[in-house]
Amino acid sequence: ENDVKAEVVKFEKSAIRDFKLKLKEVKDFSKIWSSKGTMSKMNVSVWAGDLDSSILKQNRIKICLGHYAHPNFAKPGHKGFFSSASKNTLKQFARLEKKFTLEIKDGGHWGIGGYG
Repeated sequence: ENDVKAEVVKFEKSAIRDFKLKLKEVKDFSKIWSSKGTMSKMNVSVWAGDLDSSILKQNRIKICLGHYAHPNFAKPGHKGFFSSASKNTLKQFARLEKKFTLEIKDGGHWGIGGYG
């Protein structure tokens, strides 16, 4: 029932020729939700990666790729996550310690002064 129409945007390949993509580790997180107080059998939390930015890095942007589910109430990568874990749990969840996001850098522009 909504009459929303998608608009096609055309651009030249030269507009993105200086773009560089990198996976960047997320250093800090904001809690979105946790199962604390829900009488759930598991302790689970959901986190958003903080996409830090700098005035000196105006030619790059970090893209949120989604939220991170975590099998504990502590922030992802927090030392407290492994403090009471068994060896099997450590092996199973060790891959969850680091989280990443996508950074796009426009090498055709300087960090200060913008695109004007």
